[in-house]
Amino acid sequence: MKKPHSYLLAVLFVAMLFSSQKGMAQYTISPKMDWWYESRFGMFIHFGSYSYLAQGEWAMSNGWSKSDWQTKVTANFNPTNFNAGIIARLAKRAGMKYLVITAKHHEGFCMWPTAVKGFKSIDSTKLYNLREYTPFDKTRDVLKELKDSCDAVGVKFCLYYSILDWNHPSQQVSRGTNANNWYTYSTLTSATAKAEYIADMKAQLKELIDNYHPALLWFDGDWTYNFGDYT
Repeated sequence: MKKPHSYLLAVLFVAMLFSSQKGMAQYTISPKMDWWYESRFGMFIHFGSYSYLAQGEWAMSNGWSKSDWQTKVTANFNPTNFNAGIIARLAKRAGMKYLVITAKHHEGFCMWPTAVKGFKSIDSTKLYNLREYTPFDKTRDVLKELKDSCDAVGVKFCLYYSILDWNHPSQQVSRGTNANNWYTYSTLTSATAKAEYIADMKAQLKELIDNYHPALLWFDGDWTYNFGDYT
């Protein structure tokens, strides 16, 4: 005679199976994403002016003001040794099928020569991107270099884009309340500011799609606040 807990386990298994099937039926995967689910293995690169400090992509939230961050960190960022070919070949040799690199992380610094005027330095004198704000070679475009290198070895090129932006004038930065007090929030200051930022963001996304044709766009930072609520 089977023990009662054996029947319970059987019932739970059947319930989970039906629940799983129901969930799968409600979620349709676009055929365009088939390659993503089949690839399984890829490289994710966080690379921005925060790399100058070698403290991770959240380094700006460790007490930096916008002005100090830009003049003491971003202004010194000069990745002259960036070698897209080596990166792409390493990914290919490791068996990776795709590569994702940060076009813009939460700090708001753009790794491509964006022409969208809303993304300026804190003093509004320059566009806040790798080509204009830093001493980096003005003839180079690291995203284009990596895109071309990925295409050459057969690795799909993808881009990360942060919705949250600690630099854009539409958003006010404030400290978090967690134990380490390093989690930084960003609040859209008004309905007008929100509309302006969305327009700027869409303009940048169009630039990225038109210029680099990424196989996938990876979005992050969706916890921006608007009047106390998530946007």
